[in-house]
Amino acid sequence: MERYANPGPGPGHNLHPADELGEIRARIRALQAREADLRQALLDDPGLVRGERFQADIRRQTRRVFLRDRLPPDILNRADLWEQRDSPVVSLRPRGPAAPAPARAAPTKAALTDDDDFAVIEPF
Repeated sequence: MERYANPGPGPGHNLHPADELGEIRARIRALQAREADLRQALLDDPGLVRGERFQADIRRQTRRVFLRDRLPPDILNRADLWEQRDSPVVSLRPRGPAAPAPARAAPTKAALTDDDDFAVIEPF
């Protein structure tokens, strides 16, 4: 476990890797919620785009979107058009009553936009 020890002072120092990962994920969710709020503020009021250290550039981006729901079931259900891929998944769960419930950010309309890239993984 020494290989994964948090080396420096500050948040997470001397935490078990599972506990530190849980704390990091909670902070990431909080930061993503704050990012969505700030992004929406910039979209709502273009006068806010110039800060002291950063300038926000707002533009439109076009991309193609595959409309899977328009495919007929006989195409969607064809086994030869699908392949199964396995990937490791690390999920966390609280241990016992002393563990605090993880903070969950409420989804916002601005959470996913045309500018965001993400992987789509469908469990079977």
